[in-house]
Amino acid sequence: MQSAITRGTYLGWLREVEGEPVSGAGLVLMEWGPTRTSPNPFRARVVNVYTPPAWRRQGFARALTRHVLQYAQQQGLLQLSLRASAMPDTLSSDLGFRTASHEMLLDLPALRSGGASSRGSDR
Repeated sequence: MQSAITRGTYLGWLREVEGEPVSGAGLVLMEWGPTRTSPNPFRARVVNVYTPPAWRRQGFARALTRHVLQYAQQQGLLQLSLRASAMPDTLSSDLGFRTASHEMLLDLPALRSGGASSRGSDR
């Protein structure tokens, strides 16, 4: 984490009330390269959105996440991702996030254990 902070690829925000942390949020910048639809060489993911139970339902996470989104927009980012469990669905949808299912995942250990098909091999 310290390395990502030093490189500027992890940015974190903290909201405090009288010196006590009441909410936090982060933004991970991933070098992706520009595409036809986005000239920015980075993609970003909102992470670590958290509010301690005693401070929830007071708008802290919403306000802080809005700040993160504004920062990302100022940096020229056109799209952000958010892991579904990072915040309640109502909050994420209220902020404009939508479900997207255009990615496929592969667990690499499955390849080592023979769990994946051999299609596309270099024969």
